[in-house]
Amino acid sequence: MKTHFLFLILMLPGMVTAQSDRQRQKDSLRHVIATSDSLIKLNTYLILTNIYFVESATDDLKMDTLLALYSEYDAEAVRLERIKSQGIVRTNRLSAYRNRKEFDKVIQQAPEDLAYLFGHDVVLLEYFNIYQTYLRTFLDMGEYDRAIEGAHRMYGEAQQSEYDIGRGMALYILSAAYGEMSRHEEEEQYARESIDILKDLYGMLGMTAQVYTRLCNVLIVMKRYEEALQQAQEFEKINYLYDEASKTKQTTSWINLWYVYMRLYVGLAEYDKAEIYAKRLDGEGKAPILLNDYYSMRSKIYYHRQEYDKALEMADKASEEMDGNPQLETSNMMLKLMILCAMRDADDIYEQFQQAASLRDSIRSNEFNARLDELRTVYDTEKAEMEVRRQQAEVEKQRFVNRVLVIACVLMAVVAALLYLFYRQKQIAYRVLVNKIQQSAKEPVIPTSQPDMIDRDIFEQLNRLIVEKQIYLQPDINLDTVAQLTGIGRNYISQAVNLCKGEGFTAFINEYRIKEAVRLLSEVEKTKLPIEEIVVMTGFNDRTTFYRAFKKSTGVSPSLFRKNLSVREDKQ
Repeated sequence: MKTHFLFLILMLPGMVTAQSDRQRQKDSLRHVIATSDSLIKLNTYLILTNIYFVESATDDLKMDTLLALYSEYDAEAVRLERIKSQGIVRTNRLSAYRNRKEFDKVIQQAPEDLAYLFGHDVVLLEYFNIYQTYLRTFLDMGEYDRAIEGAHRMYGEAQQSEYDIGRGMALYILSAAYGEMSRHEEEEQYARESIDILKDLYGMLGMTAQVYTRLCNVLIVMKRYEEALQQAQEFEKINYLYDEASKTKQTTSWINLWYVYMRLYVGLAEYDKAEIYAKRLDGEGKAPILLNDYYSMRSKIYYHRQEYDKALEMADKASEEMDGNPQLETSNMMLKLMILCAMRDADDIYEQFQQAASLRDSIRSNEFNARLDELRTVYDTEKAEMEVRRQQAEVEKQRFVNRVLVIACVLMAVVAALLYLFYRQKQIAYRVLVNKIQQSAKEPVIPTSQPDMIDRDIFEQLNRLIVEKQIYLQPDINLDTVAQLTGIGRNYISQAVNLCKGEGFTAFINEYRIKEAVRLLSEVEKTKLPIEEIVVMTGFNDRTTFYRAFKKSTGVSPSLFRKNLSVREDKQ
């Protein structure tokens, strides 16, 4: 591979610059492609396709060869997974289609290429070049609205990607589209915005020169010649920088500038200066698409020198380059008439014709304005009708929304009523339960079974002791303490409680404690005595035991008991 690379480096300068035989260059490049691999092969494809690109402008067979080479080039780039090379070949292939005026292929292929390259930062330049070619094709087809819409979309994507080159390209498309529609103010605005972005960006001097061409020409069309001259001078500076950066003279860009100067000085009636740039165009070669303009300018120069035969000759040549454009035909007819009148000393006739033409244009303008007013009236009428329909739709929409809101409110009211009824029923049930608990707290503790007389006597003694001494309020009360107080053995006391109540001594004591808690919660509600204090005051050691015993005895928690007790008392 290194051998091939050295071979390519040594051979290419001779192929590209020194050899006069172009076919030998192409054959040599094809040999490199056939015998090399990897990046050398891709670079050679790029050089070879660039040669064919230039030659294919006027040769359909070479265009076919170029498109075949692009297919090979693309396949090789895909094989080597070189996304940058894929972007380059796809960009150039679309440009070839556009040059060949195969617009349908551009419209079909460009979206696929854009989708393929989307999201790869390394090919942002190629991505937006394809975007630009795509939109320029719409301009070629006269579909200006689609071009404008696409340019705004392109600008948005470039702005989101923070890619200034893409923004500058999009603004240029907008300028070109409005220029084709003879909306010169917008054309100028977007051209200036495009230049402001592109002129300081690396590698964008060629693109900047294109935009300067458009800006200068639109200023000339609007007869703002002094401004056009200033911008032409800036255009010239860009061309010098472009030559310096590319290490070669950029002939196309200079030709565009000389056309600008030629038109500009004809507009300023400085025909000697206009002649200087016309001669430069003679020396460098004239762009085929601008030949009509060139011959028209030449004709005007000769006319003002009173060289009418030459002026008429140039006007005839301009006629051959109009390509069926009615505007160019009208301008050329007026130019020929002006020359013929001058040749026959018929200035008065030409002046009268100019007045008649001006009157004709005025009549057409009035007719156009009348038609425009008619269309505007129709538009306003339809707009008013649409506004009425829109308002009616808004009213219907509001009615529907109101109905939905009413239904929603009714449903919410029903749900709220059901919830309230459920709450009230539950509240009533809790009140009944609270009353039962309070009543139960006032009743003495009685045996729940029928033990023998001895156990019953012990149980009654124990009850009297508990009630009179309130020993249940002592947190550390136990069987031993009670046995000492009563003089009865602890086992007899435990047996009597079990036989009479069916529960242990602790549960029996807790029963008294809960009754005391109910009394405290009922009597001191207005003082908002904390539950923690009630726990201590009723002889419980901790809050958890108190809550468990209260819930087991009453069926509700202390807080719920207090809540419903509060509601009941408030209602009373």
